[in-house]
Amino acid sequence: MPLGATLAEGAGVALADGAAEATLGAPGVGEGELEPQLSHPASETRMTGTEHSMSRRTRTSLDGAMVTRALHRLSFIALFLGLAFGFARPAVAAEPAHTSVRVLVPDGDNLQYLAFWAAQGAGYFADEGIDIELVVPELPAQAIAKAIAGEAPVAVLPPPQYLELIADRVPIVLVANLLRNDPINLVVRRSVFEQRAMNAAAPLRDRLMSLQGLRVGVAPGPPTRLRALFASVGLDADSVVKMVVRHGKDQNDAFAHDECDALFAHTPFLEKALDDQDAVMLVNQSGGDVPALAMRQIHGLVARREYLDAHRSTVVGMTRALVRGEKLVHADLAATEEAVMHALPSLERRHVHTMLHVYQPAVPETPVVGTDGLAPALALFPASRTPPSLEGIPLADFVDPTVLAEAMGAPSAPRPPATRVVRPPASWLSLSIGAFVGLVVYVLLRRKGGSGDHQEPKRSASSRTG
Repeated sequence: MPLGATLAEGAGVALADGAAEATLGAPGVGEGELEPQLSHPASETRMTGTEHSMSRRTRTSLDGAMVTRALHRLSFIALFLGLAFGFARPAVAAEPAHTSVRVLVPDGDNLQYLAFWAAQGAGYFADEGIDIELVVPELPAQAIAKAIAGEAPVAVLPPPQYLELIADRVPIVLVANLLRNDPINLVVRRSVFEQRAMNAAAPLRDRLMSLQGLRVGVAPGPPTRLRALFASVGLDADSVVKMVVRHGKDQNDAFAHDECDALFAHTPFLEKALDDQDAVMLVNQSGGDVPALAMRQIHGLVARREYLDAHRSTVVGMTRALVRGEKLVHADLAATEEAVMHALPSLERRHVHTMLHVYQPAVPETPVVGTDGLAPALALFPASRTPPSLEGIPLADFVDPTVLAEAMGAPSAPRPPATRVVRPPASWLSLSIGAFVGLVVYVLLRRKGGSGDHQEPKRSASSRTG
C-alpha cells in the first residue's frame, strides 16, 4: 500500500478511535440528549438549572477528551511521517562503484612502463572503476618472490621476470604489451662524437664501426643486448669495443669520471647522460634504429590465472585503460607529460620531457600479445643470469590475447550502481521537522491535560445539599 494511503488510513483510525471512546462514556446518548431520560411510574422529574449546567460541562469535557485523544494520535503520526521521509526517501546521488586492485611493479618510477603511468595519471583506470594500489618491492629483483607469493593479483613485469615465472609454471597470464622496442640506447660523449665526426643519421653499421676501440659502459645484464645490436649488422661487439661493466647506479659516475666514452643505458641513467652530461644519441633502439630488434613483446601486464577467471571484467577494463594510455602517448605528448607527472610527481619534469620523445616510438599502438613473442624475449635474457627453459611448457596457458580483443571490442556493460548511498540533506531535514512537530504537539497536550481539563466538574453547594 502506498505510504500516503497508509498515513491517511492511520489518521482516520485515530480520529475514529477517539470518537468511539468518548461515546462509550455515555452509551446510547446522542447530541442534545446527554441528560438522563428516566420514566417514573408516579411522576416526571424535571432537571434543575444546576444539573443543566453540569450537563453542559460534562458535554464540554467529553468533547475535549475526544479531541485530545485524536491529537495525541496525530502527534505520533507526525513523528512517523518525519521518520518515513527521513529514512525511506530514495537517495538522489550515489558515488561511482570502484574496485581496488593491487598491482605489483618492480620499481615505482620506471619510465619504461610509460603506457601504464600515462593511463594512471590520465585517469583511465579510474574511468573503468578501478583504483590502483601499487605494490613496490625494496629491490626490483624481489618482484619475482612477491609474484610467486601472490601479494598482488596483477603485475607489470619485464620479460626476464615473467619468463622465469612461466618456466616455473606459476599461474600467471600475459594479457597486454607495454613496450615494442628496446628501451636501452647507445649514447656518446659529445667531445668524442665531434672528434670522430660521428653521424647519427649514417647507416647503422657505419655508426657502430665509428666506436672502434672505445670504452662502452654497460650494466651487468644488457651485454647480451649490446652483442645482439652489433650482430644485427654482422659485427662482433667484443672485437669492436671494450665493455666496461658498471651497475646502473654507477654508470653516470663512470661516464662523468671518464671511465668510459659511451653508455649503453636506459632510464633513469639515459636521461641524466643526455640532459646533464652532454651526451649525444648515436643509436636509438627505442626509435626503431635496429629493425631486427624492433616490434617485439617486452614489458607486459600479467594477471594471476585465478584472478583473471574470477574478475575478468576488471582485467579487461585495465587492458582497455592501457589501450587508451598507449594512444595518448602517440597522439599528444604534452598531455602525456602532464599525466606522467601526475602519476609520478617525484620525477624531474625536464627528464620526463626528454624521455617521452625517446620512448614514444617504443610504445606499441596497441598492446598485442602472443606466444610467438616469448622466444625472442628469451633470446635477450640478461647475461648476468641463467636463462630459464620453456621446453615442454604449454605457452598458450600463459598468454591470453582474447583479453585485449574484449577490451577493444564493444564497450562493456555499465557498471552496477554504487553500494554506498549518499543520503540527501533534505531527508534529514524532513526527519527533524517531523520529530519537532510531533514533540511540540505532545508537550502542549500534556500541559493541557495537567491543567485540569480531565477533572470531574465541581458541583455547586446547592447540588451537594440536594
